[in-house]
This record gives sequence, C-alpha cells and structure tokens, in this order.
Amino acid sequence: MDSVGNPDDPIFNPDMAYPFTNKMSMDERIWNVLYTTWTRLYYRYWHLPRAQRTADKLVPGTPVYDIDKNFSLVILGNNHVLGYPKPLLPNVIEVHSLQITGHTESLPKDIHEFLDGAPDGAIYFSLGSNLQTHQLPIGLLTALCNALGSLRQRVLWKDAGDVAIQPNNIKFVKWAPQQAVLAHPKVMAYVMQGGLQSLQEAVHHSVPVVAMPFFGDQLFNARKILDAGIGLTLHVDTMTEKSIVWTITEVVENKTYLQNIKVMSAILKDELVSPMKRAVWNVEHVLKFPNSKHLRYHARDMAWLDYYSTILLLLLIFLISMYICYTRFTVLGKMAWSYLHVCTDRYKVKSN
Repeated sequence: MDSVGNPDDPIFNPDMAYPFTNKMSMDERIWNVLYTTWTRLYYRYWHLPRAQRTADKLVPGTPVYDIDKNFSLVILGNNHVLGYPKPLLPNVIEVHSLQITGHTESLPKDIHEFLDGAPDGAIYFSLGSNLQTHQLPIGLLTALCNALGSLRQRVLWKDAGDVAIQPNNIKFVKWAPQQAVLAHPKVMAYVMQGGLQSLQEAVHHSVPVVAMPFFGDQLFNARKILDAGIGLTLHVDTMTEKSIVWTITEVVENKTYLQNIKVMSAILKDELVSPMKRAVWNVEHVLKFPNSKHLRYHARDMAWLDYYSTILLLLLIFLISMYICYTRFTVLGKMAWSYLHVCTDRYKVKSN
C-alpha cells in the first residue's frame, strides 16, 4: 500500500508473513520492522526496475514507476475482523469473502448421506488447493490417518489421493463443495491449512477450526485463530497422533470456540452493504471520475526523506546534540574556572 501513500507503520501493524498479532513483543517488532523495510526496498529497487525493463521491451514508453503510484483504487481481499484494524485511505477498501455468494451448492448424494448419518457429528479435513495430500511426509500422513481414525466423529477428507490407511470412520473424496460441507449442521470442526479464503468460509459458517499452517500467510492466519479464540493450531514439525486427537477433541467439545466464532461471524456479516456491492460501487465511482484526485493522498508524491520527516528528525537530533554539548561545556567551564579560582586563592595564601 506504499504505492498510494497509505500509512502502514510496522511498529503497530504486523506483516502477514509472520505469525504476529497487533500486540507484538519487542523482538517481534524488531523482526517486523526489518522484514517490512527489506520488502519495501526489494520492491522499489529490484522488482520495479525489472518490471520497467520488461515494459521497455514489450511496450516502450510505459512508465512503470508512475503507474505504480497512480492507482485510483486498491481493493484488499481481507477484513480487519479477520486481521487487525489499521488506518486506510479512501481509495483503499476491504472486501472479504467474495467467493461466498449465498447460493450454497448442493452436496453430492454420497457425501450428504455420510454426513447425515454421523451420530456424533463430523470433522471436515482439507488442506486447500495449494497443498496435496500426497505431498505430506509419510510420517505426518500416517499420524493424521491414525489420529482421525481414532475419533468417534466421522471425518470427510478432501483430496486424499492414494492413502494406504483407510479407517472406517473416514470418507476420502477427491473433491467436495466446501461451502456446502461447512454449512452442514453435523460438521463440528474444520481441520485446514490456515488459508485466508478457507478461514473466511469457516467464519461465515461458524465452524471452529484446527489450523495446520505450512507457509506464507497461513502462519499469520493461524496466529489470528488462536488470538481470536475460534480454534487451535497444530505445528507440522512437532505434531503427533496424541496431540492431533487432543487438539481436535478440545475444539469439538469445548463450546467456547463455537461461541467465539459465532460472534466473529455475526460481526463480519453486520455490514451496511455486502462486500461485493461495496467493491462494485467503488469501481464504478473511480470509472465515473477517472482522475479520482479527491481520493488520492498527497503523500504518495513525497520523497521518502519528507514522508518519514527524516530531515526534521536529523535537525532535531542536531539541535539536541548541540544543546547537550553546550550544557556540558558550560558545566566543565564553570568547574575549570572554580578550580582555577581555588588554586589562585591557595597560592595567594601561601605567598602571604
């Protein structure tokens, strides 16, 4: 959001690359500032020059730097409820859960019967589209199968691939309409990888979650899940059959997680207009008024020396340093003069 001049202070706002909350410790703040600074420098001095060279080859005369800071509108696919509140400019809007249309797809007959026939409820297991089951280490896959197979609930496992262990309470499917599954009244928990869209859907349908983050923003989302009290997390490097069973059982049986996610779902849905309508209105608005100067923040055109008040800070440091030096030299001068005066008096006394 630097391109449009939106304030994004790493002292207060955690980067989604790290599992930090808005209440960072000193160590976390240091890491957050260092990483954010590095990514901004990388983007400005490595990514944009490469993009400019590519543009010069394909579309000569295209000013990539100017395009980068002249966005009329920035649409963020998130929401402060699922993340943390931060200041946003008028041309930076949050729209979440666009994939949730309200028209839930019907469940296939076999899945519908499997969930309906679950006397103790069901668990939904899916690692999203970026991570396939066959990519998991064999030890982790075995632990998951044994742990989920020992539960009294039925388990719907999406994208199972070829799994050697086939417990009786687990139904392996290559695909399932996720929103329809989460909307089913028998689904009591959702074991997922921590992806943002999966989290949005879990919150929308008020299904407590067990997150198994692997990479990217999954770590940040998993930390948010803990912070919001809507579920628990499992660390893929240390999880065991025992920890998997305990974690899922805790989320299912402790109704605090269900109550918390119901509250979060209600907050997320309590909006003046739907996210889709908000996105459409803002897009049409900037198309109606192409320049959109009334939305743009003047700081986007400021040099970083001015934006961060660097010159003023240096001047302030200089003045403080001069004052300290003046004060110390004044004190030292007075001490030297007093010492000289005492020595002179002693000399006069001895002379007499």
